[in-house]
Amino acid sequence: MANLKAIRDRIQSVKNTKKITEAMRLVAAARVRRAQEQVTSTRPFADRLAQVLYGLQTRLRFEDANLPLLRKREVKSVGILVVSGDRGLCGGYNNNVIKRAENRAKELKAQGINYKFVIVGRKALQYFQRRDYPIDASYFGLEQIPTSAEANKIADELLSLFLSESVDRI
Repeated sequence: MANLKAIRDRIQSVKNTKKITEAMRLVAAARVRRAQEQVTSTRPFADRLAQVLYGLQTRLRFEDANLPLLRKREVKSVGILVVSGDRGLCGGYNNNVIKRAENRAKELKAQGINYKFVIVGRKALQYFQRRDYPIDASYFGLEQIPTSAEANKIADELLSLFLSESVDRI
C-alpha cells in the first residue's frame, strides 16, 4: 500500500496542476475574445469596401475597361495560400490547415489543374517542403500581430503571380 504522505503529495500536485491549467485556459479565452473583437471591428470597413468594389464593377460593366483583375480567363493554374503557425502551440489548427491545403491540391490535380503554394508559417512550410510540393513563396517568423507591411508583402506576391499569369486564380 502506498505511503500516506506520497498520496497526499500526489493529490496536492494534481490540485496545483488543475490551478495552472485553469489559469492558462482563462488567458487563452481572453486572447481569443480579443482576436474576435478585432475581427468584428474590421467588418464595417470590409463591408464598405465590398460595396465600393460592387459599385465599381457595375459601372464598369457598361464601359470597355481592360482591367486585368476583372478579366475572366481559363483556369490552368491555381495559387493556394496556406496560413499556419510558426510553432506547434495551436492545437489542431496547423494540422487542419495542412490537411485542407493538401486536399485542395489533390482536387485540383484530379481536375488536371496545376497549383502552387504560397505559404505563411513555418509548420506548413516544413510539411510541404518535406513532401516536395510546388512552393512559390514562403513567409515565416512574422510578428504575433501581423503588420500592414508584412500583409502588403504577401499580397504583392499573390498579385504578381496573378498579373504575370503564373496562376489564374488564388
